[in-house]
Amino acid sequence: MARSIKKLFTASASMRLFMFNSSAFIMIGIWLSGFQNVHWFIYAVPGFYLFAAMTGLCLGLVIPRLIFDRA
Repeated sequence: MARSIKKLFTASASMRLFMFNSSAFIMIGIWLSGFQNVHWFIYAVPGFYLFAAMTGLCLGLVIPRLIFDRA
């Protein structure tokens, strides 16, 4: 049981690389737009992506895996 719960939260290596690249591209877009021109909430998405890429814990993967029974 504990192993299946852990599988719900952990991201694969390819997903972690995708999240890191997405985080980098969003931050580049924020930098090109100007840090003062962007609302503070925009920083949340690359922050969550970077956290998930570094740790492998992705809360956004839990709901789709529960819905599609891919534990």
